[in-house]
Amino acid sequence: MIRCKNRMKKAGCLVLALLLFVQFALPVFAAPPTIQAEAAVLMDASNGQILFSKNPDSRMYPASLTTIMTALLASEYDGNTQLSVTSTALEPIAGGGYASIDLRAGEILTLQDAVYAMLLRSANDAALVAAEYIGGQSIANFVDMMNAKAKELGLSGTNFKNPSGLHNDQHYTTARDMAVLMRYALSQPAFMSYFTQARYTMPPTQLYMQERYMATKCLMHIQSAYYYEGSTGGKLGRTTPAQFTLVETAERDGRHLIAVVLKGESEDSIYKDAAALLDFGFNEFTPYTFMPSQMGSLKAPVVRDGVTVGEATLSLSQEINILLRNDYEPARVKARAKDTPTNIVEGSSYDNYVAYIYYENTDGTEEVLIDNIKLNVDIETFEVTTPVETTAPQGTEAPRTGGSGSKIGKFLLTFLKIIGIIVAIIIVLIILFIAFLYLYKQYRRAKRRKARARMQNRRYRGY
Repeated sequence: MIRCKNRMKKAGCLVLALLLFVQFALPVFAAPPTIQAEAAVLMDASNGQILFSKNPDSRMYPASLTTIMTALLASEYDGNTQLSVTSTALEPIAGGGYASIDLRAGEILTLQDAVYAMLLRSANDAALVAAEYIGGQSIANFVDMMNAKAKELGLSGTNFKNPSGLHNDQHYTTARDMAVLMRYALSQPAFMSYFTQARYTMPPTQLYMQERYMATKCLMHIQSAYYYEGSTGGKLGRTTPAQFTLVETAERDGRHLIAVVLKGESEDSIYKDAAALLDFGFNEFTPYTFMPSQMGSLKAPVVRDGVTVGEATLSLSQEINILLRNDYEPARVKARAKDTPTNIVEGSSYDNYVAYIYYENTDGTEEVLIDNIKLNVDIETFEVTTPVETTAPQGTEAPRTGGSGSKIGKFLLTFLKIIGIIVAIIIVLIILFIAFLYLYKQYRRAKRRKARARMQNRRYRGY
């Protein structure tokens, strides 16, 4: 009986090992994080791909995340530029109670001092003084510059009313816009020279004889209980209407991600939300590169004075690098032209032809991965002797022709998957067969032992 139980335990261990083998052989994907804040976005800084979003286009108050735009514009100027603090610049915060570095009218500081103060300490006075100088002694002019830059970057859900983030019902942004702004800012070396720093010591001025020591309020960027490995910078904001806001950037293994969290209930919750977003991006996605030939092309007639004189081929102009969820199949990544032309007028501008990359879900729905990818337009003309009627391309979707190489690649991918399944099944059958042989062998041994025992008992009784 004891031996039988031991054999059952061994068989159970073999089955458990088999189950573990099958589990780890299959792709594992963790569910997207549960975000407590009202709005959030996780973006790949390299291409602008949105990896996660929650209410990405809802209007939110940014609080002092506003100073990312202010510092971005200020970083275009020489950091050694001398600024003179005016009482006019300090008027919006004259009542006190706002974050500041206690600048005084008539005090002289550098633009570099002001940028560090607004990014590290959320100093309203520093942002106002810098804005007044850059705006030609007019903060209103600087706000116009902020909104012009927002329009240039396509931040359609953003409107600025001041350079520091003081509350105003008409001063708002969205999580998506803030991520787009941060992505652009990451590409500006002058801005990054400020943003990546966690500490700064401002030298004494003629009206303030002591050094002003500044450290970032974003605890994910310094050694703390919330520190995030790979952090490249962070900005924390807070007002009563905005609650807590945060932008955090991090880089690991050459992958740079941007996490935006808006309207969090507490400082603790927004740090946890941002960390969950970044972990999700770093752990649950794999980079893939798709060549233009894999994405197919679109044909359209070329017309001149209403007559077809050639054919245009629209295709992606460059390879596409994306992050794909670990449970997604690369074969389901496709491209489609936006506003597919029925024809192309010869000699017209081709800059407006773009496509988007999407993932085709098993239920037929589409998940846009990257939008507004420029299409390359190749024109092939032919001689026309008589007017011919123009024809429109069949369908609105760019056919996935991709050449024979694309078809062969898809066939090989399917073939390899089938081979992998067959190999896994064979391995499972081998393991089961070995387990069966082992148990059968143990059974036969036990049977022979019992037979020998019976023979000995008979001989003993006969003796």
